[in-house]
Amino acid sequence: MRLSVHLPNQKRVTCQDGHEEEALEAARSRQTMLKSWFQLNQSDPDAQTLLNTDIPYNYVCDRNNCKRRKRGGNKIVARMYVLNVKDAERFYLRMLLLHVPGAASFKFLRTVDNVIYDTFKQVAFHRHLLNSDEEWDHCLHLSNAKATKPDLRLYSVLL
Repeated sequence: MRLSVHLPNQKRVTCQDGHEEEALEAARSRQTMLKSWFQLNQSDPDAQTLLNTDIPYNYVCDRNNCKRRKRGGNKIVARMYVLNVKDAERFYLRMLLLHVPGAASFKFLRTVDNVIYDTFKQVAFHRHLLNSDEEWDHCLHLSNAKATKPDLRLYSVLL
């Protein structure tokens, strides 16, 4: 019988009955592209000067490691997933990846001036990447005053 287990970080692991511990351990130790980038930044001083979006132009990465690109860097299309601001922590993590070069860990990303913050939103605020929620409120009030009904419906779907 197959079981499906949901991990706290929204990952889902499917396994055979009786092999739950093995499946959970495999999911915990699974390497992601982001973790590969962290490892690259820990070991390569040249990579530490690059943003996450610049890595594909200079390195070839898979889930196991990253190697310096020998050719073809000018023909690359770098991709980064689009996230809705409703998925707040991932949205702010993405914002940090776009602005913080050389991140070596999640702890590195959550640190500003030797202070480790609890959330990526706090870090983005302290790195001056966003102001406050007043900007969102002002935008919504302005759109409410000037937008048409179809525009408002579209805004409500986006937010």
